[in-house]
Amino acid sequence: MTRLLFLCLLWLAILPALAEIDIRVEPDPAFEDELITLTIEADDIEQGIDLNTAPLEEDFRVLATQVGNSLGMEQGQLVAKTRWVLHLRPRRKGMLTIPALTMGPHRTQPREVTVVARPVRTDRADGEDLLLEVEAEPLTPYVQQQVRLTVRVLSARSMIQGAISDPQADQALIRTLGSDRSYQTSRNGRPYRDIERRYALFAERSGKLVIPGIRFEGRLAGDPSGSYLGRFYSARQTSEPLVLEVRPRPDDYPGQHWLPAESLDLREAWPQEPPRFQVGEPVTRTLILQARGLTAAQLPELEMAPVEGLRLYPDQPERENRQDGPWVVGRLERRLAVVPSQPGELLLPEIELTWWDITADKPRRAVLPARTIQVAPALQAEPVPPTPEAVQPSRAPAQRPLFALPKPAGPTWPGIAAGLFILWLVTLLAWWRARRPVSLPQPQRLTADPEPARADLEVACRNHDPAAAAAALRAWSRARWPHDPPPGAVALARRLGADPTPFAELNRVLYAPEADHWQGKPLWQAFETAHRHTDGPVSTDDGLPPLYPVSPRPTD
Repeated sequence: MTRLLFLCLLWLAILPALAEIDIRVEPDPAFEDELITLTIEADDIEQGIDLNTAPLEEDFRVLATQVGNSLGMEQGQLVAKTRWVLHLRPRRKGMLTIPALTMGPHRTQPREVTVVARPVRTDRADGEDLLLEVEAEPLTPYVQQQVRLTVRVLSARSMIQGAISDPQADQALIRTLGSDRSYQTSRNGRPYRDIERRYALFAERSGKLVIPGIRFEGRLAGDPSGSYLGRFYSARQTSEPLVLEVRPRPDDYPGQHWLPAESLDLREAWPQEPPRFQVGEPVTRTLILQARGLTAAQLPELEMAPVEGLRLYPDQPERENRQDGPWVVGRLERRLAVVPSQPGELLLPEIELTWWDITADKPRRAVLPARTIQVAPALQAEPVPPTPEAVQPSRAPAQRPLFALPKPAGPTWPGIAAGLFILWLVTLLAWWRARRPVSLPQPQRLTADPEPARADLEVACRNHDPAAAAAALRAWSRARWPHDPPPGAVALARRLGADPTPFAELNRVLYAPEADHWQGKPLWQAFETAHRHTDGPVSTDDGLPPLYPVSPRPTD
């Protein structure tokens, strides 16, 4: 029994050595600038074992390692295989040794590979297999002007893979334009496959700007020496550095903002043309600025000068970058809510913007001309039709008793019975009214127009301005209930039967110790929903007055 146990242990000890391991090296011999592929394939080894590649670092650089498992049939038996594929770059020429590599208890056999210098052909007159071209236009740009940078990789052979380093430069913004383009071209009568990549460069200061050489590294099919057909080889190329002379902004430039562009367009848009204006009704004016050769971040915010009789509520500008061929196109849109506060004829002032035409090399002006608008008065409430009594001839009505019994036309008992029945109904009605716990007051008659305040509230909520929203709510409440306005935003919500949460949030933002970003959309939706559905008597019982009445926080 002891001998049998010893044999089993001996079998387990030598079992790892029986694993079949195959090792292949391609190519052999290899050129000094060529990648070497080392493939190790082992049968029936434990899963999850790592390959120790540290011994390779003495003569090779391990660029990548891939591992995979497969299961197949060989000679009627199920065999599990593990394969490692390593991409190596030799560090020197000569006879190099791939040392024994371990994978858990298993071990490979050492291999030798010959690395030689690539032969140079002197009889070639048809040009290089790989060309790298870098162009910049213009070479003497103004500061912040777009420079169109183009990188071309021209290959006369099939490209297996390749990578281009991005251009780098101090004090410059560089961004890629679109995706790579590929087409056929020729140089010195030899056909090439051209891969083109375009960039936009914006120098941030004047003076000399150096763009270091751009590097390409890849693999091409075949072999330029004429031998080892069907293989691939590594190809590298580095361009010459580019030097730009960046000019400063001209001293005689008359504009406030420096805008060097190929073209610039300034225009406006209205909901309808021509726009119609009415006191208290907001109309949206959209200012649009688009420049070819500038990013959206370089465009200034468009401002409209104040006009007496108009209230302006500008939104935050929206910026967008697009591409038009080799150009960056920056676009800026700004919306302004224009609310007239008085009727009559008003003048929207001219909007002017100065920019620099890089094609003509001189300043130009983009102008939105002044516009005269007619503002109609606010709509008046429709007159209440007169009652039938009001259209009767004016005469002093005779005093009539509250309940008059009809004069008897015959026997008096039917009239007496009718009178007693009416008195009984009046008594029953009085008793029923006395039993009611709360009697709602009659709706108050409007003495002011709340619509201008409602329009102000809509604009304030759209601009996310809590102080303006609180002021609009107070103005609307005073116009709606001039004799008994609610004392605060939450009290107004109770009176309208609205969701009090957005109104309480407005109070919190107004009295927060630090400024907080407030979203006006929930308040406007709650107000509008309650406003549209409040068509009957509204209770003025607001409960206890708030501890702190709503008042807008001072703004800087």
